[in-house]
Amino acid sequence: RTQIVLKATDDKSGVQKILYSYNGFITQEEYAGPFNPEGNSPVELLYTAVDQVDNRAKEKSRKFYIDHAAPESELSFEGPVFMNRDTTFISGRTKIPLNASDEESGVKNIQFQLNDKEEKTFDQAFIPEKRGTNHLAWTATDNVNNTEEKRTQLFVVDKEAPDIHYHFSVEPIGEKVVRDEKYVIYPSNTKLYIGSTDDVTGEESLQYTINDGKTARTIPVSGFEPGNYEISIEAEDALQNKTQKTIRFAIEN
Repeated sequence: RTQIVLKATDDKSGVQKILYSYNGFITQEEYAGPFNPEGNSPVELLYTAVDQVDNRAKEKSRKFYIDHAAPESELSFEGPVFMNRDTTFISGRTKIPLNASDEESGVKNIQFQLNDKEEKTFDQAFIPEKRGTNHLAWTATDNVNNTEEKRTQLFVVDKEAPDIHYHFSVEPIGEKVVRDEKYVIYPSNTKLYIGSTDDVTGEESLQYTINDGKTARTIPVSGFEPGNYEISIEAEDALQNKTQKTIRFAIEN
């Protein structure tokens, strides 16, 4: 869009014409008015002027680069990301950086708009606050104001950890209190079923420890000996959102 303007002055006979050329040896194109540069870069513009009595000015040159191309930008995610078919899910901790490159004049700025709010200039990676579906639009501009076409991305922010569920295979046979904690008593043949649900990305892993022992994943939990039990359960979804629950009970013959 930039125009080239050539000017000449002569305080005696006056200017007859201005001549110029692109990347040529002979300067003979007559200047008629401001024009847009053409051709491939880099460009060398040669120019001179002739007065009314054919005195010719010393030829001058100007080299410049024509930047025709807009920047190219991309969106990425820093943190947990989960793809399910054509939907992108991110956690409440995932940051969004916007990056752009321009091989000619360089990137001037990136403008973005999240969920139709006020447009902002990108300066650092950000974390979306809104739960659920988000819409991001952005565009990059270079230092000669070439602007790329607007780009968009839909994604879902999942901040919720899975819910943990459990039940025993038989009914309790009593209760007792140990150190101010109530323990429901079950017979030794009972089995403990553990599960979790996640409405957005689904449960990814489920594990537990028995009385601070080794981590296990076998379900149902069985083979209980008489005694008091504390089972710590941890569930994690595909975005590393975690939840924990502790079950206390007792086994008697």
